[in-house]
Amino acid sequence: MYIAAEEVELAGSETDEYVAFEEALRAVQENVPVLSAEEVGVTESAGFVVAEDIASKVSSPPVDVSLMDGFAVSSNATAGACEENPVQLPITGEAAAGRQSASVGEGECVRIFTGAPIPAGADAVIPVEECEETDGKIIVKSAVTPGRHVQPAGENFHAGEMLLRKNTLIGPGAAGMLAAAGIEKAVVFGRPTVAVIAVGDELVKPGAPPAAGKVYGSNLTVLAAWL
Repeated sequence: MYIAAEEVELAGSETDEYVAFEEALRAVQENVPVLSAEEVGVTESAGFVVAEDIASKVSSPPVDVSLMDGFAVSSNATAGACEENPVQLPITGEAAAGRQSASVGEGECVRIFTGAPIPAGADAVIPVEECEETDGKIIVKSAVTPGRHVQPAGENFHAGEMLLRKNTLIGPGAAGMLAAAGIEKAVVFGRPTVAVIAVGDELVKPGAPPAAGKVYGSNLTVLAAWL
């Protein structure tokens, strides 16, 4: 890709006719000033570039949480469980996201929902599809291992961990990560105001009647969309 030198003045260019794309890009980058920083809410931050490093305020998740709907158990209580020798555990409580969870006593279980904190005394979750529930208890036919279907505290990131470095472009996923980290506002570089001009006697605006020899200025739309 080449840009005609007579159409674009480049400081320090010694080329008489054409300037390579890489040289043109370098000249633009060297001569366009960085815009001042500003604060934006994380909901509106996607598409901005980070102006300073951002670290998390909290750990995510803050505590061990369940990855499944099912029953929180102590893995020790399921030792030796099999089809021929199932283990029965009474359901003694319920754990839901956003609420303090009931503790799990020895030989007991607690009904738990996805995202709920793992109750004290439990170290694993049995999905509801993998056990039978009857008469206020569950029947477990296979032993479970510690940590099964449990997301450990801080697995996504820890409090104080660096999330985004300066000059990073914020995408939708990164904006969500900042929100999960307790970040309300991000310091970003301002967005430039850009004008796009299409030149050529043959160009007409889309929607106008195309007179003889005229074409619609589609490149203007493409460039505006990319910007």
